[in-house]
Amino acid sequence: MLSYVVLAVLLLVGVAVFLRRPIQLLALAVFFLPWKALSLDLGARVSFYRVILLTMACVAVLHLVVRRNTCRERLKPHLARSLPLFAYVFGLAVIQLPWLPKLQIVGGPLRAPAIRALLEPAWFFLLLSPALLLPIWVTMPRVLSRLSRTYLLSLLILSLIGWVQLGVWLASGSNILPLDLLLSVRASSLGAAHSLRAGVVHFRGTAILRMNSLAGEPKYFGQSLALGLILLQVGWDEALRARKTRVRTLGLWFLFFLTMLATLSTSGFYLWLLGTATYLVLRLTPYLSRSLPHRRKLASIGAPAVLIGVGVLFVFLYNPTLRHTLTALARMRTVSRSPLEDFDQAIFRFLRHSPKRALVGTGVGNANLYAMPYLPPFARAYAQNTAFAAKIGILRIVSETGILGLLIFVGWHIKESKALARHALLSPKSAIVLVLATSTFLMLLARTEMLPYYAWCLGGVAALQSTPTTSSPRASSTPPMTDRW
Repeated sequence: MLSYVVLAVLLLVGVAVFLRRPIQLLALAVFFLPWKALSLDLGARVSFYRVILLTMACVAVLHLVVRRNTCRERLKPHLARSLPLFAYVFGLAVIQLPWLPKLQIVGGPLRAPAIRALLEPAWFFLLLSPALLLPIWVTMPRVLSRLSRTYLLSLLILSLIGWVQLGVWLASGSNILPLDLLLSVRASSLGAAHSLRAGVVHFRGTAILRMNSLAGEPKYFGQSLALGLILLQVGWDEALRARKTRVRTLGLWFLFFLTMLATLSTSGFYLWLLGTATYLVLRLTPYLSRSLPHRRKLASIGAPAVLIGVGVLFVFLYNPTLRHTLTALARMRTVSRSPLEDFDQAIFRFLRHSPKRALVGTGVGNANLYAMPYLPPFARAYAQNTAFAAKIGILRIVSETGILGLLIFVGWHIKESKALARHALLSPKSAIVLVLATSTFLMLLARTEMLPYYAWCLGGVAALQSTPTTSSPRASSTPPMTDRW
């Protein structure tokens, strides 16, 4: 009970402090976006980032009441495009309630099937809320640039903390930042037992610590860094204008890449490759090329590619022992692993045996109730009667909202992208945000954890549709809201 009181107090304080400073609130949310270790289990996993999102939602409601004309006009077209998805998800959740399997799910009353069936759609809407909140408050493109720098600063701090963690572990053999750090602290304060976990890979009799910093599990840290790498690559055109900016951008890219390797996150590396490939394909299309300097089409990845090439060449030519070791480790972390992990296997088997469910879905947060009998034997010891979901993004979307929900989701993305691309002359910032949104959408289809990042990129696409630099000559000349940074 005390935890809920503290949460309510934090919300009230946040609304009072940031009511007249929404841009600072956006920056705070972006900064803590990758800090997944700052979370508690209150019957449902509540992270500090989600508390900030709740604060943003409360502030937005107050702004819509006080500044009705301005805020509602900016929100109206984007709400209309997203309404089919939200209506479908909530309607499906309500319709499914009477027929949910009667199972006892461990973890507290909030994980009971009926409550979770309504709570998970609310979390889903909350994680997607930046796509609707950014158009209300972001009235100038420079605000998006500041938010991008805030995210990169957050990754920089997490990377430095992670290298300190790795250094202490190598020097003393102890991990100073175990997984679920706050959960273990809270369990200790309540007198409950909670084992400390660490991201460790056992390779040839040696325990290799996977860096996680304060980003939660190592895979989450790797995925966050993958987006940071793509953000730096997409913004490389602007970095070429000044030598200091170019050196700083290249240094950050190299640091983030080494940190991602230190996490040993297979999903992070795959997401980086997917996002980079998507960016290159879109970057070379005639429509986007005319919005960016023609002579810099491949400069976005030129310097990083040279760095990687030189490093790989050095390893393969001058150190055969290290080459064989790294090759074996990479094989163990990639091709030797099953493409479907524990929960994915169970949900895929369920859909294969119940193909009709793949059409409309089971409802957000309900797939575990139907996939429980299909858990592989090795996963039943820790996943039986627990709340779980698919880790592959497209598998989770199809299992919970069906193919119909996937098509509605894709339709929302296409509508927002077309609305921005409809301008006669697409500005460089608009082209960059459009590429980021498309890249993160494909990354979301690969990994479920990319949903919060995609929501911010889609919000950038929505916000730029009415900013001065992207408005067409026939657009309204109404001055934008004050940008109180």
